[in-house]
Amino acid sequence: MLIQFSIENYLSFGERTTLSLIPAKSRKQKDHIIHCEKGKDVSVLPIAAFYGANASGKSNFVKAIQFFRSLVLGQIDTIKSIPLSRFKLNDTSVEQPARFEIAFKHAGVLY
Repeated sequence: MLIQFSIENYLSFGERTTLSLIPAKSRKQKDHIIHCEKGKDVSVLPIAAFYGANASGKSNFVKAIQFFRSLVLGQIDTIKSIPLSRFKLNDTSVEQPARFEIAFKHAGVLY
């Protein structure tokens, strides 16, 4: 179960951007939350939506998730080098590493 996904210095995301499925504490519809009882208790939202103006990064965020998935599943050859499209709107980010971070729960264990 996905809890959160963060990217930094990839495509149009220079600074860290995070999709979090953790509900707000003031959430009124408590029955719309997935509660996990196994292991460390983490509650998440069952669905997320992206919305925003044109060219605001919605498609690039989905591309970042697809790239990370391909990397984890071994579909990208990491022996030579990893093909990255870093943020290009400032000079320092081209030389900085791209960062991907994921928090998820599987079989009662929080990773």
